[in-house]
Amino acid sequence: NENVSLLDHTHHELVRRIKDLLIHVQTDLTLLSTADKKLLNEAQTNIDSIFLLVVVGEFNSGKSQFINTLLGEKEEICPTGVLPTTDVIQILKYGTKRKDIIESEHIKSIYLPNEWLRQTNLVDTPGTNAVLQTHQQITEHFIPRSDYILFVTSVDRPFSESERLFLVRIHQWRKKVLIILNKIDQIQKDTDKEKLLNYVRSNAHQVLDDITVPIFQISSLKSIGIDLLENYLRTELNDKKKLKLKLENPLGIAERIFDKYLAIVHERKQTLVNDEQALFILHSDVDEYRRQMLDDFKLQLSKIDNIFFRMIDNMEEFLLEYIQISRLIPTLFSSSSSAELKVQFNNRVNKNIEQDITLCISHLCDWIVQRSNRTVHQLNKHLNASSSNSRRQQQVIKETNNSMSSGADVDFSISRQQILNQLQTQSQNILYKQKTANGAQADELTASIRSTMLGTAAIEVGAVGLGALATLASFDWTGLLGAGLIGIFGLYLIPMRRLTIKQEMKDRIDKTRIDLTEQLRKHFSHELDNNERKMRELIMPYARFVQDEEEKIQKTIEQIETVRKQIKQLKLDIDISLCQKGKLQ
Repeated sequence: NENVSLLDHTHHELVRRIKDLLIHVQTDLTLLSTADKKLLNEAQTNIDSIFLLVVVGEFNSGKSQFINTLLGEKEEICPTGVLPTTDVIQILKYGTKRKDIIESEHIKSIYLPNEWLRQTNLVDTPGTNAVLQTHQQITEHFIPRSDYILFVTSVDRPFSESERLFLVRIHQWRKKVLIILNKIDQIQKDTDKEKLLNYVRSNAHQVLDDITVPIFQISSLKSIGIDLLENYLRTELNDKKKLKLKLENPLGIAERIFDKYLAIVHERKQTLVNDEQALFILHSDVDEYRRQMLDDFKLQLSKIDNIFFRMIDNMEEFLLEYIQISRLIPTLFSSSSSAELKVQFNNRVNKNIEQDITLCISHLCDWIVQRSNRTVHQLNKHLNASSSNSRRQQQVIKETNNSMSSGADVDFSISRQQILNQLQTQSQNILYKQKTANGAQADELTASIRSTMLGTAAIEVGAVGLGALATLASFDWTGLLGAGLIGIFGLYLIPMRRLTIKQEMKDRIDKTRIDLTEQLRKHFSHELDNNERKMRELIMPYARFVQDEEEKIQKTIEQIETVRKQIKQLKLDIDISLCQKGKLQ
């Protein structure tokens, strides 16, 4: 192999910088798929290889015949025919004698003693738009390696839709293209040739966004226009131009990959915008839950207050009716009168007090659980909506499995879906636990409240006199009123103490109401804080995922922008280096 490389020692620094850049991209850009890392690694290796001129086009456009004519070999190097004939990449290289070597399943090297190939490897590719889709895939995968593209179309179907799409893919890789309009011998009139040329030129300029794209009309079968094309390739595609293309080729590959990942990043950003909106709704649900619970708890407490206010009203009526001299005198002479007083007090003042309070407490616990479950159901509903969007996104990626899809992008969608699935499962667990714990919470709170009221009642067990009797009676939920009439002979003081007795009883009832309310507040605050914490914890993995992805996206964008600036500077330095070398020569 006596191929001559375009690179010499004056380009070593530029080559080193380009290779370093490609290595850093592979290392630092964590979003890169394995396939794209491999592509960048090949670009790094290929920078030292000989200039690669790749011939592409649809099957039966005359690619192989064109190559045979261009090289001027007596024997047919590349097989021709009306059916797709080339099923592998054929790389034509310089060698002292003809030799064919199978490099891999889809690549074959053919060595020829042809001067045309000393500084250029010429590549014949399988035809695109063939029945065998693998032919097009082989060709498309080889495009990034090329330094320059010869795009062959024919007059019988010039610039078809499939050719346009294929040129779009070529342009995405930042490749320079020369268009060959083959089989021109089939067109007789010059006016028709001009119309055909203008048609191809207009479409090519639109797709490639380049008004300088060279277009040559040839007939490879009859060698029409071949000399003109060959002269162009030797003069316009000279060593300096080849060297510029060779050095810029890996940079173009990097830019194409960046374009792809920026598109992925922007897709992710839009998904995360939706996620942020979902998170805002989820946190708003929890905020609204707390606000409504605090507001509605006042109503729940008012039900407890009303029980005690009713008790005070009953107590006042009882005192007005029974605590009079005329009705109390018999108690001085009858042991049964105190029992009757106790019965009357219980019937008029204490009746159903404990049951009513217990019922209110039970309703309070039910209310806490029901409102909490309603909010968790709401959270689950929003998580379901986000999860459905994520599944739709995965389906779209799966159905559009093309060159724009990335393994990293699929990983993003899958990890996002896993987070949402976990949150839904956890929310269901919260609902179940709250349901099973509801009865136990009510019993526990009722026992605690009972203890509070018993403690209040027991304070006055040792007291004497009617004041003590009334105070005990007003809280005798356990039958302690039996201490009743100790000190009954103090009854003559009743006219003077009636108001005092009434106030003492009201104060004792109010104190119990306040103690009970405070205990309910503590329990409610504990449950509210605990439920809110569980809801926030339910959302937290989702929020962390969104935050982490936003940081990754921002880091990726910054990395790409940094490398883009380096690529821009490298391109400028390549032009300066080649310009200086031209002056020296």
